[in-house]
Amino acid sequence: MAHNSTTRPRSSHLRARNPLFPSSQQLGQSESEMRSRMRQDYLRYWIAIATKKPEATFHMYKNTSVTGRLEGIDATQSYCNVSDLKTPIGTYKEATLRVNDCQQVVFDL
Repeated sequence: MAHNSTTRPRSSHLRARNPLFPSSQQLGQSESEMRSRMRQDYLRYWIAIATKKPEATFHMYKNTSVTGRLEGIDATQSYCNVSDLKTPIGTYKEATLRVNDCQQVVFDL
């Protein structure tokens, strides 16, 4: 397939040539080692959130922002659990937010 100005190259081609996305061979690691490392880093990230329970601001649709303590997220990453959720209509001791309803979540670890 010839690439012209209207045809986008495949992402794997971009990764092979882009130094920001080095291939596993360029890093000297097998693909399974890289995936394992990424899974471990991902799990450490969520363990840190579950341990620290950071205060977070959730930016929702229609310029609505709510704040609360981020407790964790479910295995499918569809819902996040929040305590002391402060909303424009009141405060909730515990709440579950749909991740798809959140445009941005801001917190410090």
